[in-house]
Amino acid sequence: MALTHCPRYIALFSATLLQSVLLVGLSAAVTAQTQAPKLTQSSPRKGKFALEPPKGQPAPKVTIGGGRRNPGTCPQDSSMASTLPKVVYTKARTLLPLLPMTRLGLTIEAYPTFLIYVPPTSAQILEFKLEDQNGKEVYQTQLNLSTTPGVIRVSLPTTRSALQVGKDYKWVVSIACQPDGVKPQDPLASGAIRRVQPDSALANQLKTANALDRVELYARSGIWFEAVADLAALRRSQPHNQALASAWEELLRSVGLSAITTAPLIN
Repeated sequence: MALTHCPRYIALFSATLLQSVLLVGLSAAVTAQTQAPKLTQSSPRKGKFALEPPKGQPAPKVTIGGGRRNPGTCPQDSSMASTLPKVVYTKARTLLPLLPMTRLGLTIEAYPTFLIYVPPTSAQILEFKLEDQNGKEVYQTQLNLSTTPGVIRVSLPTTRSALQVGKDYKWVVSIACQPDGVKPQDPLASGAIRRVQPDSALANQLKTANALDRVELYARSGIWFEAVADLAALRRSQPHNQALASAWEELLRSVGLSAITTAPLIN
């Protein structure tokens, strides 16, 4: 009789054994999954020197853009046009105010510094003009172009009227291609600047921050003019500092100026 039921017992034993094996395997898989590190897809972090677009700022109250035909380079310099790559929204071989893509930059200074990229050119003079919202001239000057390409700075002198908080100003730069003053062929570019009042938190932080930390504070607060001008000054004083070079590249890339990150600082 034991022999009669043997196949049944064998089948029952085999099923029990298989179930145990499956349970052990499942338990091991669950344990391995629990102990394995979890992979998460996190969004890439913005660098600390990237400009944060300011919030709640209205569109500029000044008209940006030249009325004349603007080739971007002097006619006699057309053979030099292929020497530099493109940037996101313009060409590095053209005259270029250093500005965010909106072409409006914020400042907290009464007498800010403006930066302009000048392409390779045989011209000798760069013209700069600053106007208020009513088109009244605030400041005008000319700079000698002894070396190009590169980034040139123009500071509003304290002998002129200070920028008013909450007001927009238009600044225009052009290259004097011909010494006889034939303007229609001169490359021209423009942008807007607005002076704002820093909040108390930012003002207090700026008082105790070192030079590079101030650049970070400006960039994080959307204050373009001080961020780029102060960082350029640091780079001029320490031309071989790799940390400053990386910060400069990050700041310019954040506003679409990647093609001029290695352009020399002329003055």
